[in-house]
Amino acid sequence: MIDECLMTEDCPGYDRDRRMCLLRPGDCEFLPADGEAVLIAHSTESATPVHVEVANPRATFAAVTEALIVDFHANGGQITSGPFAGRPVLLLTTTGAKSGQPRLAPLVYSRDGDAYVIVASKGGAPAHPAWYQNLLAHPVVTVEVGGETFEARARVTERTERDRLFAQRAATNPNFADYQQRTTRVIPVVLLERLRSGR
Repeated sequence: MIDECLMTEDCPGYDRDRRMCLLRPGDCEFLPADGEAVLIAHSTESATPVHVEVANPRATFAAVTEALIVDFHANGGQITSGPFAGRPVLLLTTTGAKSGQPRLAPLVYSRDGDAYVIVASKGGAPAHPAWYQNLLAHPVVTVEVGGETFEARARVTERTERDRLFAQRAATNPNFADYQQRTTRVIPVVLLERLRSGR
């Protein structure tokens, strides 16, 4: 098993309460943009970083994500098993920045008034997650949460607002402070604001 993973925030296999990954090392989904399948982690048996080659990380990630989505839909927007059980999760459908095709991502969220707050941390990786790039290109998204589905406009927060929302997330999940320290990019915080009428 793995107790600390570079991709903790975006990996459905990571149990944040126990601070460990529930996937076997060879099943991790992390595939950087350069195409090299690699996981930098620490095994529970040793503090030595390990380099794990992954046979088909995209297929594994797709299977774990699909199971999460099935659980979400079967239980009225609640996650009932696995590392996300009991956590606030929404399903975000974006339009692919390059493909123009719908892309679905389960994400943990918090609230700020009526808006839903999501953080593009990607566990402190050097690049933004794909869903973030998608909403930059196409800010109108579909949100499934709490048994309802609606369109929203994604708005990337800046400066004081971003810092306030990021600090709130870090207060409830200290891993976020670690994520920001791991990367030179400013981790984006996005507000999903429900579209009442029109776009």
